[in-house]
Amino acid sequence: MLLCVFSRFVTIVVETYRPRETIFMHKLILFLGFLSGITPSIVAINETCSTDQDCKVQEKSVCLNDHCTCDYLSYYQETKRKCLKYVTEYDEFCLESEQCHPFLGANSQCDQVSNRCSCISTYKWYQGTCRKYSKKGESCIEQDTICLDAINPLALHCSNSTGMCECADGYYDRGGDSDCRKISYIDLDCAISADCFPTCDKFDVPNVYSHCELGFCKKTTVHKEHFSLYKKDVCNTSLTTSMEFSVSLQDTNDTTCLNGLLQDFTEQQCRNCPKTTYFLDRQCICAPGYFLDDNGKCIPELGMVDSTANYVNSSECPIKPSKLVDNKCYCRDYWFQTSNNRQCKKTTLEYTKNCMDNDWCLAMGPYAYCNDTTMKCQCNSQSTLNETTFLCVAKSDANMTDICLSDRDCPLYETCTNERCRCTEGFYRFNLSDVCLPKINSSCEVRDCTHIANARCSDITGLCECESPDDVTDGLQCLKLVNKLYDECLIEEQCKTVNHSSCLNQSEAMDNVTRCLCSQQYLDVNGTCYAKKSPGSLCNNQKDCTVILGESFICRNMLCQCPLGKSLNVAGSMCVSSSGSNSVTLLRTVAIFLLIYFL
Repeated sequence: MLLCVFSRFVTIVVETYRPRETIFMHKLILFLGFLSGITPSIVAINETCSTDQDCKVQEKSVCLNDHCTCDYLSYYQETKRKCLKYVTEYDEFCLESEQCHPFLGANSQCDQVSNRCSCISTYKWYQGTCRKYSKKGESCIEQDTICLDAINPLALHCSNSTGMCECADGYYDRGGDSDCRKISYIDLDCAISADCFPTCDKFDVPNVYSHCELGFCKKTTVHKEHFSLYKKDVCNTSLTTSMEFSVSLQDTNDTTCLNGLLQDFTEQQCRNCPKTTYFLDRQCICAPGYFLDDNGKCIPELGMVDSTANYVNSSECPIKPSKLVDNKCYCRDYWFQTSNNRQCKKTTLEYTKNCMDNDWCLAMGPYAYCNDTTMKCQCNSQSTLNETTFLCVAKSDANMTDICLSDRDCPLYETCTNERCRCTEGFYRFNLSDVCLPKINSSCEVRDCTHIANARCSDITGLCECESPDDVTDGLQCLKLVNKLYDECLIEEQCKTVNHSSCLNQSEAMDNVTRCLCSQQYLDVNGTCYAKKSPGSLCNNQKDCTVILGESFICRNMLCQCPLGKSLNVAGSMCVSSSGSNSVTLLRTVAIFLLIYFL
């Protein structure tokens, strides 16, 4: 009755008041609903609200300006019927490319294999955006095209004479698809012996050779074969680096916004700095090309000019270990930068091959990986190590299809195991499907649950769940509970309502159907499973003994045994009076005596 009265009141109010008063009336209705004990309904996008709790959880909307809407850096996706966050950092999770474009640029995309924001083909993430680039040996004459090595941006330059990307001054080419490596000399850093170039006499003739030992070029008295493999016909190679990259894209006049801790910024302070910070989900975040360090400050990615500082020495670079070139920080020689330009990774050394992850093995080329058992770099199964160049070279009959070296090589919900991509925990290939699909209680944000009968994707949790809360699951199917013994079952969980039963094959049955049967050490007595007992078994009450052994037994001293004055019969199956037992014994004795006497 109260609900009807309240509903009628709401109708009258909505019809009576003008639209400009709707928000006030909505709050009044919520208040009256609270007083009446009636929980107000959750409202959808564009409907009026008072708090975030009023808005539909499944839409991921918030209450802004008294209306349920997506927050400032989200948008409403009609098909999925919910708000999707714009992705503000490279290599972060996404569902569609629209999430990537506003912050990572028009040349970004949501990779449909990894479901991460990345750059489109022929573009690479550098200096806070996706930039068109060429690799070693490719043309670089096209406007706005830069020469870029994925692991060392200083290694290449665009040759004015050839219009091709070549190794920069101070770097040498190992040939083929390999990288350009930094040239080193005696007493300087190195990773492999090929990095160590000879010094020359006054006639530009090599006279002092070196090899890499303990990370430094050491003098050697023997001419090594690898010295003649590269461009070593020119002595005293200049160590200066030719940089033809454009200046930082972060030309801005709001640089002071990057000073201080982001958590101290007010919303207005954050919004006043559109080129360096953004206001996302009610907090201030760093702009593309910058990221939040452990101290709560935005610092530039490798290769970005820090608009908040004017570095003088390499030691001032916030990412370690790095070096300063043209007021930009790059990884130190023989360290490699990660794909998101936020970390410098150590390289393995030729004489140890030690590694902590695959990035350490980049010195051995793209076909090397870190064996997580030996923690040593090694070539994959389709390549072999050239001991002279310390480079993994593909075999003549190599088939690199479906070969992976790390989890990054695998699609979403897959990890790299023994050079093959396998489904991660909680996902599986259904009927040999090409992609890994979710099990029950796994995420259905990207792939739904329609491959599992009687399952659905929860709007609240974003996980696959059984449609009925009473169903049981092994992760692969939703099934009804079994009510009694001998009913058919497929998984163990279906039998949990029948105590002490398991889903088993009935040995005498011919139909090969699994059913709920009494577990081992239990017996069926009138449709109930009881623990097997024998004289002397432990018991808690009389029934523990009698239901299996019969009414002649009792539970005495917590053991199934005969009552006082009785003992087991010859077969040991029941308790009989002691006199009866003695008579039987006497008869047996007499029979044995007579048998012996007459024989």
